[in-house]
Amino acid sequence: MKRFRLPYSPWSWLLIIAIVFPVLMLVVAPRVDKRLQGLSAQAGALAGLNEPAPQSDHPVLAVYYPWYSPDSFGNAADQPARQPYQSDDPAMIREQVIMARTAGVNGFISAWFGQGDRTDQNFNTLLDIAQEEGFTATIYF
Repeated sequence: MKRFRLPYSPWSWLLIIAIVFPVLMLVVAPRVDKRLQGLSAQAGALAGLNEPAPQSDHPVLAVYYPWYSPDSFGNAADQPARQPYQSDDPAMIREQVIMARTAGVNGFISAWFGQGDRTDQNFNTLLDIAQEEGFTATIYF
């Protein structure tokens, strides 16, 4: 009797689920604030929609890259809309937190390269500002 065997390893299935599940959640999950759908936060502000979006019953998080400097623009695959700028600037970090919160984002998932790295210092600044602004932050590494 031949034993049934999955066509992929368990790690492959885990990877497939890790990719498919978030995509399905984005497609299936309802949008709370339809006014900003398809608009950037800045365009929404220009249209008079700059009040904070209603809070949903699940967190809305965005990936945050705290390593930009004026000389890094043009070299990275992920280019921010406003450039060039310095990621170490607390005023810029505060502005980004406020813009994200206004767009309905509850927190940032920040890139972090370890203690003593520039991303570590910027994450500490982000944590301080997030606490003051009623925002959340965590890391990925």
